[in-house]
Amino acid sequence: MDWQLFFERDEAEEFSWELVEEGAMGVEILGDNSLRAFFQGDEAAKQAFIIRATELGFSFRSEEEIPETNWVQQCEELMERNQIGGLTIVPVSGPENLPERESRNHFFLIPGAGFGTGHHVSTEMAILHLQESCFSENRPKRVLDLGTGSGILSVVAAELFSAEIDAVDIDSASLINAEDNAMINGVRERITFHLGSMDKASGVYDLILANIYAEILCSYEAEFYEHLTPNGKIILSGVMESLVPLIEEKFKEPRWRKIAVREELSWYAAIYEKS
Repeated sequence: MDWQLFFERDEAEEFSWELVEEGAMGVEILGDNSLRAFFQGDEAAKQAFIIRATELGFSFRSEEEIPETNWVQQCEELMERNQIGGLTIVPVSGPENLPERESRNHFFLIPGAGFGTGHHVSTEMAILHLQESCFSENRPKRVLDLGTGSGILSVVAAELFSAEIDAVDIDSASLINAEDNAMINGVRERITFHLGSMDKASGVYDLILANIYAEILCSYEAEFYEHLTPNGKIILSGVMESLVPLIEEKFKEPRWRKIAVREELSWYAAIYEKS
């Protein structure tokens, strides 16, 4: 079952990421001190989530059950092809009767519940960063995609770099969608999907993709550093403009060197290199 759960807390926007860490599929800020969390699960799972939220300082106000509807799939806007730099994302309704792939720079995408259709500016900026010259000159061989969502970043990285990918997400429904997208693009054998978070990282990577909340990015800084090769790179995205100071304070010299930045529509994405 799908639920929308209403909470209040002082400075709700600043702490909303904690609900995502606890299992919310998304959070919407309704006012300075109020927010709505979207949660999927049965009655027992919902009650457990509410208890965890109250322990974190959120005051529970009300709940509403919502129909199990894939809103992303139904949004006509997200079924339009999207040109991102030299790459084209072509949404499709499913694996049946796929159109002919026009070139290796064209990618099919089945929109699903997972974040990352390629239309959100944070995803667009991450895909643009994947096309930077620093990667074409020295292609990553092993990549971690943390919070893979629809899997679009993993799919693009697998194709552009012929890389081996570990794709991780806390949402099992997103992983099913991501696997389908890897399959229809012919890169399924290069991507290993994991249910979980940073605990699923194994060994070291030449590149880490992390299109998630700024606070979570900061909390994983030490683990990112540990799991990167010398001079390995990380693409940070999903950062609201107001939270950029948090990122720049955490990812700085002498541990990190910022080598590229993109800012658009109050969102920020950057490539950092491990020093």
